[in-house]
Amino acid sequence: MRIKNGLIVPLIVIGLFSTFWAAKDYYITSKFIKESQHTKGIVLKNSLEQVSKNTKLHFPVVQFTTVTDDTIIFKSSTGNNPAIYKIGTTVNVCYDKKNNKTAVINSFLSLWSGIAVKSGVGILFLLIGIPLLYRLQKQKQLTHWLKRNGIKLTTTITNIKKDDSVKINWRNPYKIHSEWKSVKNNKTYNFTSNEIWFNPTSFIKEKTIIVWVKKENFNIYWMNTDFLPLKPDKLAIINQELYGKIDNEDKKDIKEKKKVK
Repeated sequence: MRIKNGLIVPLIVIGLFSTFWAAKDYYITSKFIKESQHTKGIVLKNSLEQVSKNTKLHFPVVQFTTVTDDTIIFKSSTGNNPAIYKIGTTVNVCYDKKNNKTAVINSFLSLWSGIAVKSGVGILFLLIGIPLLYRLQKQKQLTHWLKRNGIKLTTTITNIKKDDSVKINWRNPYKIHSEWKSVKNNKTYNFTSNEIWFNPTSFIKEKTIIVWVKKENFNIYWMNTDFLPLKPDKLAIINQELYGKIDNEDKKDIKEKKKVK
C-alpha cells in the first residue's frame, strides 16, 4: 500500500494544479474578452512553422483596422495542420484597447482549446486519484481493524504470477496466491495479495505467508506483504546473485534507471 501511495499523490497534485491553472486562464481570458475591443480581420496568409522535430503547423497571419484607423498585422499563437483558415477569410478579432498589438482571433480554438485541455487533464487525474486515495485509506483502516480484531492465519503459498487483467505502462502486476485448510470443516480457503509491481519470488524465503481474516467472513482479509522491499531494483543492483533471478522486464527497468542516474 505504501507503493500505491507514491502513485496516487502525484495524480492528485497534478490534477489540482491543472484544474487551478485552467481556472486561472479562464478568468484571464474572460476578462480580456470583456475589456477588449472587438472587430473584424482578414487572413493574409498561413505561416508554416516547425514546432517540433516531426511537426509543422500553419499559423494564420491576420490584418485588422483599429477604431483609430491603425492597421495592425499579427500572427495567431494557435496553429493547425492542415490550415483551418483560407487566405482572405474574415475572422473575428479581439485586441487590447491600450495595446492594439495584443490581439487574438475570437474563436474557441484560439481562446478556449488550451483551457479545455488543462481542465480535462485536471478533472481526469482527480477522478482517478481521489477514488484511489479513498480506496487506499479504506484498505489501511481494514488492515488495522483486522490486526486488532481478526484471525491470524499461516497460509501456504500456492502460486506467484502476473495479473493479466491489469496493465499500466505496458506492465502487469504480480499477485501472491495462497490457501489455508480449516480443520473444523475441512474447507480450503484461497487468498490473493494486492498488486505487486515487481516479481516478488526472490524475496520470499518461506513457503507460507500470513493472512489476517475477519472471524465471521473469511472473504474479508488482508495478506501481509510488508516484508517485501519498496525499491527492489536498488537491492538487485547491489546483490548480483539476486539480480539474476529477476524478470527480464525488471532487469530492463533497472538498467534504464541506472543510465538516468
